[in-house]
Amino acid sequence: MGGIAQTPEEQSPKERVLENKIPSHVPISVKIKKEKETAFKDLNNKKWAHDFELEVTNTGNKPIYSLSLMLVTDVKGAAGFSIVAPLSYGKLGKLTDLAVPDDVPIKPGETYVFKIHPGQLAAWDAIAAKEHRPFPKKIQVKLEGVSFGDGTGLLGNDGEAIPHASWFARPKS
Repeated sequence: MGGIAQTPEEQSPKERVLENKIPSHVPISVKIKKEKETAFKDLNNKKWAHDFELEVTNTGNKPIYSLSLMLVTDVKGAAGFSIVAPLSYGKLGKLTDLAVPDDVPIKPGETYVFKIHPGQLAAWDAIAAKEHRPFPKKIQVKLEGVSFGDGTGLLGNDGEAIPHASWFARPKS
């Protein structure tokens, strides 16, 4: 039993897509800012990355003191690596660091808007022109790490809890 063959137009997306790869237990929601959706989705928009704004809402019950995300595009550089952009909030120390009074959290229910760093944009524009890179059609948002400022956090693509319980396990005598 064969399926119906798709035409190239059906296989290729008609608009740029944001794919949320954040594990469901991580207490954040992500979406393109409503006012920026049209510019982001437009596959012909040469300045899509300059227009990019990602709204991240703290859906948990703890404040978030640092958050590191990675945008991973479906475009490869000349050397074969995926073109990426880091997004970060707060001080990026150890995820188990305790918050200090001058740290400003994203409180439960609050939203922070991420933009791609201007230095990253300038580099992308210059190298994309030099290498004749296409514009991305799919962009994944992945978790690097989140710190709650109380010595706990979540780490990596799987959102693994830190500190790990094994860190506190005592060797058997």
